[in-house]
Amino acid sequence: MVLADAISPRRILEIGPGTGQATLPLTHLGDMTAVELSPELAAVARSHAPAAQVVVADFDEWPLPAERFDLVVSATAFHWLDPATRMARCAAALRPGGALAVISTHHVAGGTEQFFVDVQEIYERWDPATPPGLRLSPTAEIPREFDESDLFGEPDFTGTSGSRPTTPRRTRTCSSRTRTTSRCRPATS
Repeated sequence: MVLADAISPRRILEIGPGTGQATLPLTHLGDMTAVELSPELAAVARSHAPAAQVVVADFDEWPLPAERFDLVVSATAFHWLDPATRMARCAAALRPGGALAVISTHHVAGGTEQFFVDVQEIYERWDPATPPGLRLSPTAEIPREFDESDLFGEPDFTGTSGSRPTTPRRTRTCSSRTRTTSRCRPATS
């Protein structure tokens, strides 16, 4: 993790760990606290990453601990937070000079796009919310799940991708989707 190397985190907060896929590697970097809304997912995260303290709570309402974190991470869950308050809540959770990392996944153009075209009819049939004729976006058009905020400096955006020949998506596991990490530090006054 390049970000972790840059800030040497001792205390890490993960928002919305789900089953704990990102939680486990983060426990090797420092003391890990994860806040998960679902009790069922929290139980899975605890079994997957037993070294982490997994709290069942709504991050938007969770009382922040007095000791701040070096790193706040949200892997594919940041969009669930209240957009009106999420940047301020994350800034309040961080020590001065701490970092916020937001990881999101998106379907992007690349790989074998024909696969996406071939299954589009199925998407449209089984998911009524799928726009007709939906096509993949170029990586440059991936939305940044990062709000304008004077609480943070300018974010760094890093895209990581990989693909298998049978799928047009890219993922953070290098199999099908793109991972975008947005890192920024609280702005200094």
